[in-house]
Amino acid sequence: MHIAVCDDNIADRKQTERLLSREIDMRKNNANPIYVDSFGSAESLLHSPMRYDIFYLDYHSNGRNSYEIAASLRELGVIAPIWICGQEESEIGEQITCLGLEHTYPLAKPILKARLSETIDIARSLRTQILPPVEIRGLEETFYLKEEEIAYIHCTEHQIELHRMNGDIDFINGVQEEAFHSLENHPLFLFLGKHYILNMRYVEEVHLSRVNMQNGESFLVSLRSASGIRKIKEELKRTGLL
Repeated sequence: MHIAVCDDNIADRKQTERLLSREIDMRKNNANPIYVDSFGSAESLLHSPMRYDIFYLDYHSNGRNSYEIAASLRELGVIAPIWICGQEESEIGEQITCLGLEHTYPLAKPILKARLSETIDIARSLRTQILPPVEIRGLEETFYLKEEEIAYIHCTEHQIELHRMNGDIDFINGVQEEAFHSLENHPLFLFLGKHYILNMRYVEEVHLSRVNMQNGESFLVSLRSASGIRKIKEELKRTGLL
C-alpha cells in the first residue's frame, strides 16, 4: 500500500509522517507493507499520482487548496480514497459534499492515532470495492477513465480516437497495438476487426450486418460476427456484467 501526504505546512507534514511511521511499525508483520511519500507542493504530487492507494491533503499555497487538488486527482483518473485534513472537520465534510467528490472524507487535525489507523483500514476495504479505471496508453500520454465513460475506440494508423459517451473525442498519438493491449483482458470491450473496440455496455442492437450503439453510431459487421456479438452480449447478461 502506497500513501501520499501533501501538506504545505512543514511542521504538520512532519507530524503526519511520524504518525504514519508509527502505524507502519505497528503493522510491520502485515502481508501488505505500507510505503509513504510526502510532498510539500501540489505539482510534485500530481506528477504521478496513480501509484497511491491513500491521499492525505492539507494544502493552501500558490492559489490552490486541498479541494482543488482532490478534484484534479479525480480528473486524472485517481480512484483511491482522499482525506482532506483541517481543524474544522464538519466544515470540510460540507464542502466535500457540495463539490460531489467521491470517496473523499474529512479528517480533523491534530490527527489522532486511532483515527489515522481507521482511515488506513477503510482504504484497504475500499480497494476491493472500487473498480480500477481503464488505462488507455498512447505514445506520449496515458488516459485513465471509468469503463462507462468509453463508448468505443477507433484506431487509425498513427492515432487512437477515444469516443466518450458524452460525445467528446480524445485524439491520442499512438498505434492500435497500445489500445488493444490496454483492453484485451477487459470483459466488456469487444474487438471489431483491426480498427474498432466497442464497449458492449452500449451496444443497443445487433442486426444481420450492423451493430447499433446507444449514442447513434453504427458499424458494419459480417453475418458471422453479428452472431458472435449476440452470443457475447447474452453471456455478459447471464453473468451479470450487463
